[in-house]
Amino acid sequence: MPAESPVLEALAKTEKGQLKYDKNWLGSGNWKKVLDECVSPPTLSPRVIPPSIQKPGSPIPYDDSYTPSNKKSRLSSDGEISCNDGYRAQVSPFEIAIVKSEKQWLTRTKEVVARRKKNHDLYWREVQEKAQHQLTSLEAAQERNTDDIVQSLMTQEEDNARQMWEKRQRLQEASSHRQQRLDMKLKEAQQMQEDAEMQRKLEEESTQHMTSLLTLQQQLHQQHEAIQACVAACRHRSLIGSDKLRQIMDAQVQAADKLKKLRFDLTRAVNTPVNSISPASGGHLQDKLHRIARLLDGQTVEVAGRRVSARDHAQGLVYVHNLFARKIVRQGDEQVASNHESAFAIAAVAVEIWCKFPSVGDLILAHFQRKCPYLVPYYVPREEGQTDEQYYRRLGYNYSDDGAVEKQDKFLARMSGLVRLYAAMLTTRPLAAGAAHPHGARHGWAWLSRTLNLEPRPDVTATLIYDFLQVSGHTLMKLYGRQFQKLLCHLCQDYLPRIERVTAGGQGGPLARLRLFLETCVKSGAIPPPPGQLPYNFWNT
Repeated sequence: MPAESPVLEALAKTEKGQLKYDKNWLGSGNWKKVLDECVSPPTLSPRVIPPSIQKPGSPIPYDDSYTPSNKKSRLSSDGEISCNDGYRAQVSPFEIAIVKSEKQWLTRTKEVVARRKKNHDLYWREVQEKAQHQLTSLEAAQERNTDDIVQSLMTQEEDNARQMWEKRQRLQEASSHRQQRLDMKLKEAQQMQEDAEMQRKLEEESTQHMTSLLTLQQQLHQQHEAIQACVAACRHRSLIGSDKLRQIMDAQVQAADKLKKLRFDLTRAVNTPVNSISPASGGHLQDKLHRIARLLDGQTVEVAGRRVSARDHAQGLVYVHNLFARKIVRQGDEQVASNHESAFAIAAVAVEIWCKFPSVGDLILAHFQRKCPYLVPYYVPREEGQTDEQYYRRLGYNYSDDGAVEKQDKFLARMSGLVRLYAAMLTTRPLAAGAAHPHGARHGWAWLSRTLNLEPRPDVTATLIYDFLQVSGHTLMKLYGRQFQKLLCHLCQDYLPRIERVTAGGQGGPLARLRLFLETCVKSGAIPPPPGQLPYNFWNT
């Protein structure tokens, strides 16, 4: 700048500017003077100090109240400094340059300070924004971390629940397999017991038969003597020999023994595969179905190492057809009554046989209605002069050898097994795709609607309706929709009170089960599939 050169010249003419540095000032003995000059305040010219700020008796002008803010000075164009208190002082040009330089440096300093303050404010604002952003990011990260932890805990909980469920399923499957094996062993034991019982009965029949044969032999001997007497009196006695009569008698005895053995073999050929029916797999069930179908078709089958065919006798096919139908119904009476889930495998075999042999299906239906007249539906009335045993036998009760009627809970369990097997047959699909069901779900609708048109009976009506709906209700709901829902509403609102009126106190167990089942179904608008129902792809397993 132009003012810098006079300033430097002025500073160079001052006492400080003319100082020379003495390297040996410490050893020259003037060090005390040097130190005093360093600590003493500088002496200013009286021309630049206004009298109002000078202290009397002091060479150094000093005023405690003097500050740059309340004492303002002006530099005139003629080189004078004037203050606001009227004092005017003449200064030299280099002093003027110093004042101007100080003003310039003060202005620069203010600009620098303002600029630094502005930069500091901007920096502080950026720091605050960054801190807020980092705080927000930290909170978001903490929230994400919390969400991740919660999600991880939920996933772990779901995994634990799934593992527990899978473990429970495995335990249930293992229990089911054990139950199936136990059922198979129980069936085998029952089959052995039945075979032993049948063998005993056959031995008794054989003994009776031998007794009758001995009696017949005596009668034949007597007749033989009479015939010989007649032959002796006959003029053609030479044409008749006694050996021919013996051959006829022996042939009759052999035919009776052969018929007894054939009956035993055919009975075993029916009972063995029927007793082995179980939902173990589709291949297992197809094997039993194939063996039964071959027997009912008159083909040769192997039983206990012997080959037998129903066509070995003129009435053999009729016998095995009726025996199979009676055995199937008996499975509902015995096995399904104690194991409800076994009804579907038996029903699958029965429906397939019914499709191939319609006459067998008619026999199955006849045995059902004979064992359980409620499946007609029909409530047997008591006839005049009928004994208790006769009446209860017609109702379906069993009697022991000592003449005691079976207990009510056992009777209801047997009727429940029969109804469950019948309902399972109504809702079981035939194996062949598109094949018509010989006795399908429409017969179930007919049975339920006809039952609701009859006056209810204590215990048995509620038991049969509950078991029937639990097995076939899901299929009927899918097939008939709102119409079936209306039927259920009628059953809840109108028929249940009628059952309640005929139910004695303390015997409302079947009624309570039926009411709870119906209320649940009406509220949900659906009936769950029955437990143990065979899946659609069961035959492929």
